[in-house]
Amino acid sequence: MDLYLGMYRSPGWVHDRVKPRLDSVFPSDENDRPPAVYFWTRTMVCPNPVCQAEIPLLSSFWLANSTRHKAWVEVSGRPGKIDLGIRVGAPPAGTHLSDGTVKASSVTCPGCSTSMIAKEVREYATEVGFGHILYAVLDIDRRVRTYRAPTAKEIESAERLATALLDELEEAPDGTSPLPDESMVKSQYRRYGNLVYGIDTFRGLFNDRQLYVLGSLCEAVRAAHAHMLDEGMQPDRAVAVATYLGLSVDRIADYDSSFASWATSGEFQRSTFPRQAIAMVWDYVEIDPFQDVSGSWKGAVRWIELAIRRCSASSDVPATVSRGFARRSGSNFTLLGPQDRKGLKLSTSPALIDGHDVVTTRFADRSARRSRSHASTSVWAKTIATIPSFFTTRAISPSAR
Repeated sequence: MDLYLGMYRSPGWVHDRVKPRLDSVFPSDENDRPPAVYFWTRTMVCPNPVCQAEIPLLSSFWLANSTRHKAWVEVSGRPGKIDLGIRVGAPPAGTHLSDGTVKASSVTCPGCSTSMIAKEVREYATEVGFGHILYAVLDIDRRVRTYRAPTAKEIESAERLATALLDELEEAPDGTSPLPDESMVKSQYRRYGNLVYGIDTFRGLFNDRQLYVLGSLCEAVRAAHAHMLDEGMQPDRAVAVATYLGLSVDRIADYDSSFASWATSGEFQRSTFPRQAIAMVWDYVEIDPFQDVSGSWKGAVRWIELAIRRCSASSDVPATVSRGFARRSGSNFTLLGPQDRKGLKLSTSPALIDGHDVVTTRFADRSARRSRSHASTSVWAKTIATIPSFFTTRAISPSAR
């Protein structure tokens, strides 16, 4: 019961602690409500010496192409200058919006029509580095969705204020940096599409405001663990709750990175890992985690709460952590049922948290993977963290690990 009550109270405590800090980097509009979704695109400078315009690397000009809404980006360019405008409604007949300025990793400048092949784009990215600009936002007021251009204040908060605030983030008690500055394994370029573009640290997977959000959540989770102990919660229960809160931060990271793309037909953001790899994303979306959107803090906590309820109702359902997760890799933390234990080899002795086994496992054969895939349709088998665990390790105090 302490575990459930801790997960019932602590997320709200974390929210109340972090929300005032995020209000400064997510400014409200005239209706006293910040946008729910922010649309970013990477940029590069046109190599044509006559042009030298900053090219927005858009994979598509659509923002929304559903039965409910039509919104798109109007690009007007001339040598030296490219302007983006947000338009709502059906585009004029004959307008082609599916292909943006990037196609098959090659880039075409809208200002002068100069094209760069994929190899030239990769060389620019590794030698110079991409820039990025905020070009659109989405306001959500219940069922009303409004796509618009960002205000000057929103651009300032996103591009400069958050960068300045990164220095305020505190190191973990063991001296771990508040930012995930670990290097990625560069030989894994087939799995991580970002590597060939010079994005070779975990920090590079996020923009500065996303880093500030995640760093603030990690600080709050560490503080929540100390608060639970001060209130008299048993240490092992406080560790368990802090661990689940840390996994909630990882869920935010999965949906709030610079590799989370936008599904224009469904008007929702995809996670960083729609498959077990990171694909290169040219234009990405950023969320305010305290707004009512997919990938929010409320939604992350809800999934974990459902998993805890299901495990608490059945004494033979273990919480199973993949071996790779324990090694701070990108593996999944998954709650598996009895049918999933077939074909599994236990790689360590199980530990015990709240009456349930916590074991590290590895799949022995394909039948086990099929079993896991089948089980994922149930709530308690839902994957609850799919981003590398560097944020979980920063969210949990060293004394609680």
